[in-house]
Amino acid sequence: RTLYWNVYNTTLVNLAYRVGFADTPLNVATKLATWLVSIRYQINLGRAGSDHAVRYGYGGYFVQGDCVEVADVYVTMARSLGLPARTAYGFLLSSYSQVMWLNMSTVQEEGEAILRHWGGHMWPQVYIPPFGWVDVDMLDGMQPNVGLFSARHIVFGFEETKYYGSALTSSCIPSYLTLEYVEYIFEGRRV
Repeated sequence: RTLYWNVYNTTLVNLAYRVGFADTPLNVATKLATWLVSIRYQINLGRAGSDHAVRYGYGGYFVQGDCVEVADVYVTMARSLGLPARTAYGFLLSSYSQVMWLNMSTVQEEGEAILRHWGGHMWPQVYIPPFGWVDVDMLDGMQPNVGLFSARHIVFGFEETKYYGSALTSSCIPSYLTLEYVEYIFEGRRV
């Protein structure tokens, strides 16, 4: 059990076995990703961890949170099925040349509008022999991308036990820093 990935949460364990149990690690990874793409999302800033992210309401299960909670739920469910999992965090660029900025004093007021200028992102990875760590991203195109890593994913680090913050508000800013404004400029081209 970690701060964000409680593999003893019986609801998540039972759900993982129901939607993700399979005969090979790759099939487990794909089935979990497919299920997470199929459910609703309710955006909520601030990291809740997998214990508080999966909800059941009208229309079935949904995830309350952002990409961080989706990754947390995936990691928890994968681990409960015996599949080693962790998260990667950084950016998901919408284009190859882009400026991203974040003003910490306006984050709460902006809500989802922050996505117009900030692409902080977190996605899960699973360990599948003989390939090693394989990226899984359900929110890039809203499809189960298992092993499809794009040049638009900029990795800043990996989290295997715990991570402070939310990818929308502070994924690339260590929790012990207090920054008012941060800007990243990416210039690239598709080859």
